[in-house]
Amino acid sequence: MLFRSPQGSPASPQSLTFSQGGVEVASGGLFNLYGASLTLLTDSSVLGGEIRDIGALVIAAQIDSDVTFTQTSGMTDINSIVRIGYATGASANPVGTLNMDGGSLSIGSTLYVGTASSTFTSFSAGTFRQTAGTTTVASSVVVADRPGTIGSWKVVDGTFTVGSNLTVATSLNAQGTLMLAGGVLDVTGNATIGISTGVSTGQLTQSGGDFSLNSMTIHLGSRYDLTGGTLSIADRFDLTGTLDFGGGNASITLADNGVMEWSTGTLSGLASSTQYTAGLNSESYFPTGFDPNVEFASFSSQGLVHVQGTTLVVPVGFTMDITGGRPDLIRVEGVLRPQGSPVSPQPLTFSQGGVEVAS
Repeated sequence: MLFRSPQGSPASPQSLTFSQGGVEVASGGLFNLYGASLTLLTDSSVLGGEIRDIGALVIAAQIDSDVTFTQTSGMTDINSIVRIGYATGASANPVGTLNMDGGSLSIGSTLYVGTASSTFTSFSAGTFRQTAGTTTVASSVVVADRPGTIGSWKVVDGTFTVGSNLTVATSLNAQGTLMLAGGVLDVTGNATIGISTGVSTGQLTQSGGDFSLNSMTIHLGSRYDLTGGTLSIADRFDLTGTLDFGGGNASITLADNGVMEWSTGTLSGLASSTQYTAGLNSESYFPTGFDPNVEFASFSSQGLVHVQGTTLVVPVGFTMDITGGRPDLIRVEGVLRPQGSPVSPQPLTFSQGGVEVAS
């Protein structure tokens, strides 16, 4: 077995920067960093061997650099943060790419794709592509999080697990894309595409694969093209941007007690081959003119269903928690109560729609 490690290992390993030549870890090879950080300014790869115990990893952090890290098999283990395409005051316009084509990749903290230092605004571009293997991120995945940054993240096959949240284009003038064409994408926390105020461009495209997460927000100016695969929402999906079904055959599932709030967003593209299922005590809200029983290939809900522009009926046997009034009249035939009830009920203000309590 080949063995390489930084100067001072294992007690006091020094951080390493490869600015020329690069590193290639072949099958049976071991490159042990002993917790030292690694910066790649030139192409490098893992071809069946192992890079172990990297403190933090940076791919492309040099002026006008274009750096690719490729793993075809084997294992790469990073204890902390990974930055792909990282701009600082001394390194404008870096372009970084990580190709995950097999084996396992473990990241102990956050994965940044197209990023910059907090005090610096400049172009940087990062790309993550996975075609096989298993990637595990203990914390969050952040795609294009600073002004002027561009990030692209694509999963074609394999398994990708996010231990916390996923954010795409969450800064002014950032451009971020997430593409899921196959495999499994499991997000323990929440996904946010775009920003609530200002201009950014967030694009989520799913043509296949299984996407499961706790909650999702697609902000105005950003979009989700959902033409294939499965989408499973545990808690809620808030849409003020655009959701385009594109005539595809995707399958959407909302868990028990979940909320699908699409009433203030834009639904486009034919949904005639799309399936929608909502669980017990769920709430599904659709924009004006979108009748889910007509638009979807199949529609099933064991909870509340409402189309904006019509009276919202809280049916007998259903309990609805609410934070305030909605645009339409709420007719209560079941139970309506403030969010946080019964332990910590929040004050309510009805400024529109109003409420009608039936016999």
